[in-house]
Amino acid sequence: MQRELTLEFCLPAGDYDWAHLALLIWPHRVVRAAHKDRSIAIAHGLDVNLWHEVKIKNTSKTWRVTAKVEWQPRELSEKELDAIVAKVKIGAIGSDNAAQAEVVNG
Repeated sequence: MQRELTLEFCLPAGDYDWAHLALLIWPHRVVRAAHKDRSIAIAHGLDVNLWHEVKIKNTSKTWRVTAKVEWQPRELSEKELDAIVAKVKIGAIGSDNAAQAEVVNG
């Protein structure tokens, strides 16, 4: 009983989206949070699917061009995010998701 109450009232606030168990319980919310926050994506092994490196060229006042690499979220539609959620649910992507699902589902 206490476990169910904790899951219903404490975790849904989004405070523990980085936890591996959260990906199994709320994959829709966690994938969307990982799309906004790279540290959550890294924690769940979704960074390759949700983020990419972008080279940004910068021109200084002396016309010197420099380039820096920056991580940015991929431009994904809701349909593409739902496809990633579906893959997470079946254990095709995500960090140790298949092993965790096997333990949870018995």
